[in-house]
Amino acid sequence: HTFAAGTQLPAGAAIVVFGGGSVTNFNTLGGGTGVLASTGSLGLNNGGDTIFVYDATLALIDTYAYGSGGPDDGDGESITRVTDNPGDVMNKHSLVTAGVFHSAGFKNDGMTPWLPAVIPPPVLPTYPGNTSDFDVEVRVNNIPANDPTRVITVNANDVINLWYMSPGSTTELQPFSAFYQLFFTGTPLVSQVIPGETPPGGFWLDVPGTNPGAVTTIVPFIDGIGFGGPTFLTPILPTFGYNYAFPIPPIVGGQGLSLMLQAVIVDPGLNSANLGIDDCVELKIN
Repeated sequence: HTFAAGTQLPAGAAIVVFGGGSVTNFNTLGGGTGVLASTGSLGLNNGGDTIFVYDATLALIDTYAYGSGGPDDGDGESITRVTDNPGDVMNKHSLVTAGVFHSAGFKNDGMTPWLPAVIPPPVLPTYPGNTSDFDVEVRVNNIPANDPTRVITVNANDVINLWYMSPGSTTELQPFSAFYQLFFTGTPLVSQVIPGETPPGGFWLDVPGTNPGAVTTIVPFIDGIGFGGPTFLTPILPTFGYNYAFPIPPIVGGQGLSLMLQAVIVDPGLNSANLGIDDCVELKIN
């Protein structure tokens, strides 16, 4: 078993290594700290074995060898120090404390807990370009229309090209999700928290009652889906970027509507946090 990097065992603390199963229930008991064996199993031989404990520098901290048939042969129960003091001799647990056959995480009486070990939280995978190297370039009728305010005025019948890209070329081949929401220009939208992001993290979701009438008059034009809620794309971001084009249909012109769009770099199952998010872009439709 290899302990997680940064694991510390303070004086008076205990850590218990399980060969398998779940340690959740054990850890709720408050006796020391339980962890699962990094190899997925333990093999303590019945006929005798030797256990070695090393620190992070591979210096040998402690060792114990047990045999078969002797006073330290557990024979179905734990073998433990006769007292809770370091360096004391070992024996069957029931001979140390009558009626107690094991006390993992607790002192020999089976009731007094050792202090917990200090285990650092797991390190999530990191990727280049997190939270920064991701952007969308907007073109209207194939003319770049980026604006520092991220608010771009468009007309009905205009063709919109959205180039999702990694300007620093560090996030290619990562999947991303794009979100689109139609709303009345100037209507406050509720920002939703994206998992793993700090509030307000968010992409825009339609909130019932805030955009009365808008969704009933809009014909589907993004991926064939209307604006009753956000439309999602989940493509892969190739080296040259991802181009998505659509026309602004005439029916949305002259209604005082805007289209909000945003995209998030995502990770398929490896990370609970999103890996990158671009600024929202608002298309104000004349």
